[in-house]
Amino acid sequence: MLENLNKKLRVLLILSFFLLISTFIPSLNSLFGHFVNDTVEYEEKNKNISAYTNLDYIHIDDRGAGDFTWSELENAFTWCTGNGTKLNPYIIENIAVNGKNTSSSLYISNSIIYFEIKNCLFFNSSDSNFHSGIRFFNVSNGVIFNSTIKNNNNHGIYLREANYCNFVENLISTNKFNGIYVFLSDNNTLQGNRIEANGERAIYLHTSMENLISNNFIYNNSPFTAIGAVYIQSAENNKLYNNTISTNYGGIFASSSDKNYFEKNLIKNNDNYGIILNSQSDNCTIKNNTIYNNTQNGMEITLSTNTLIYKNNVSSNSGYGIRLYSSSLTNITENSIIENFDDGIFLNGDNNSVYYNKIIKNQGNGIYAYSMNVQGSSYNKFINNSIIGNSENAIRFNFNTQPVQYNIISKNYIFNNTNAAINLYRTHNNTISLNYFIACNTTEYTAAIYLATCLDCSITENTFINNGVCVQLRNTNRTLISHNTMEKTQRYGFNIQLQSSYNEIIENTINDNMNGIYLYQGNYNNVTENIISNSSNSGIYVQGPSPSSNYNLFYENFFLENTIHALDNAGTNYWNNSEVGNYWDNYPGVDDSPEDGIGDSSYSSNGVMDYLPIWDDDNPVIFINLPANNSRQPNQAPNFNVIGEDVYFDSIWYTIDNGLTNTTINANGSIDQSYWLSIWNVLSDGQYIELTFYANDTFGHIGSNKTFLIKDAFPEINLISPLNGTEIGRVSLDFIIEVSDFSRDDMWYTIDGNNSKYFFTLNGTIQTAPFFAA
Repeated sequence: MLENLNKKLRVLLILSFFLLISTFIPSLNSLFGHFVNDTVEYEEKNKNISAYTNLDYIHIDDRGAGDFTWSELENAFTWCTGNGTKLNPYIIENIAVNGKNTSSSLYISNSIIYFEIKNCLFFNSSDSNFHSGIRFFNVSNGVIFNSTIKNNNNHGIYLREANYCNFVENLISTNKFNGIYVFLSDNNTLQGNRIEANGERAIYLHTSMENLISNNFIYNNSPFTAIGAVYIQSAENNKLYNNTISTNYGGIFASSSDKNYFEKNLIKNNDNYGIILNSQSDNCTIKNNTIYNNTQNGMEITLSTNTLIYKNNVSSNSGYGIRLYSSSLTNITENSIIENFDDGIFLNGDNNSVYYNKIIKNQGNGIYAYSMNVQGSSYNKFINNSIIGNSENAIRFNFNTQPVQYNIISKNYIFNNTNAAINLYRTHNNTISLNYFIACNTTEYTAAIYLATCLDCSITENTFINNGVCVQLRNTNRTLISHNTMEKTQRYGFNIQLQSSYNEIIENTINDNMNGIYLYQGNYNNVTENIISNSSNSGIYVQGPSPSSNYNLFYENFFLENTIHALDNAGTNYWNNSEVGNYWDNYPGVDDSPEDGIGDSSYSSNGVMDYLPIWDDDNPVIFINLPANNSRQPNQAPNFNVIGEDVYFDSIWYTIDNGLTNTTINANGSIDQSYWLSIWNVLSDGQYIELTFYANDTFGHIGSNKTFLIKDAFPEINLISPLNGTEIGRVSLDFIIEVSDFSRDDMWYTIDGNNSKYFFTLNGTIQTAPFFAA
């Protein structure tokens, strides 16, 4: 300590002597001690100076442990000005500091005053003891602006216990290790810096909080290490915003770091991944980033929970678009995941949500949920996604050692993927509902939904159009398949094969397919209340070597206009239960004795024997409670209340233009207002509007009922006398009016807006007393 003090005194005495001489020799500008008397020309992009003052390494410590305190430095040198207040901070500018491979170029410690360092150069620090181009320890309120920190043998900038400091628009390059190393430091801002060609990370945040990293250009860092250009370790509540991170070994890597926020970053062309959250990096947000053309995965979340991944563009990465490993409660919403070289989303974990994403033209699966050695994939939700043109499956579930179960796949639009749209293997209790499957694969034997070795799944309320096969079950049991619509398949609506048993196929509409249902080597399946129509080959085909395909039950199905309604070339199957069979539109029998809706004779064809075929030749009946017949209707559309009755009632609709426009209804309500006015407005007062309700049943029988409504417009009144503005004295006032209405009722007048009504039936005289009193 004494040695440092003596050194400072010697420097100050020499400086005083120098300043005295300089008054006589103005051109002399020599510095002694750590400083040399040369100037160096330096040109750098965005710098607004032409020359630096060359200096050796400097240590500023406001407790006196360095070369100078701030006040000593300001007193000693012209390149340091100010007094350290917020309004007049110390300013160091236009210096070039050479660390001489001995120390940090600039070391500031134990400083809480305000200072700015700008338009400076810091280089050639040593490689030991955290020496750096700029080193802060226990520092706050500093600004480093528009400076260059390069060619240092350790870090470019090292912060320890430094808070509320700003590093703005600096060049930080070609340092041996990290560009900026932030340790135990909070509430700092790194903004608008160019950080490039550093040997390890561009930015290393370690055990630091509330730092803002924004608008930086981070390029070509960490060429030889498997570390991200931005590495966040045990650091919380930091924000990375609008940075460009390009051509590094990796993009952003966070480990054991919670509540960090990543928004509007461009992460591209890196030799490894885009973003990794690793090892319990929980409650982070990744929003509105563009992550493309990275050599590995675009994004990876490992052993982390509660991550929000929202509105990112993740495309053309050489691995997965997004990979979740052993992670839960992740929300992946409204992202564009396009043309990645593996799966769009690879998911391993529970209770994750994948909503409203565009998952398009990835080289693997659109979504792949997989169980690993210690982690299953269960209770996940895949809802309202558009999954289009992927090279394998749209959605694939696969079991390894842990369960994949209780997942929900709902309301997705799935189009033109190469293999199956949904492919589930050894998974249980999954729900597939309300999805659209369009042209998922038009080859004859590829299914839109393929379940192999699955239990207790449900496939409900889906729409299938122009697929090879709609649903295929293989070694799959206890599946509920209900309320689906299947049209224009190349081969089968349903393909149930190879020991698939105890499945329920209920209330599906299967129209215009090659085969409606194909059952091969399946037992104890229940097929009921389906509408199977316009099959070019067969409605249902049961096949299998004996003794397979036994004890299947078919009843209350409706076979309409199929080339062959059903074929049964297998074992023992049942085409009716104890009460009812199926409806066959080519049934030749009658229902006379008794008239109970069951044909008097059995239906037998192509191995099918239905002992209780359904008979129906009645039209549905419709009762109209509202609107009443011959009721007068204004321009407001009327309410309706109707009841349709039929054992096999299907749908109901109405028309007010003789069938040119038909509106289907699901409940009582009111006539569509615009539709009503399109008719009401063109009619004259008193003309009729014909409102007709239609209903059909499953067999195509149609019933109808109608009611007649009368247009009732407001009466039109033409006041002939007295004219508007007529001047009168205290004499009786006669009036003459003309009223046009097809069903005129009462007529009255009021005087001067009074609530009193004066009724009349003919033209006459205004009552004088109230008139003159007004």
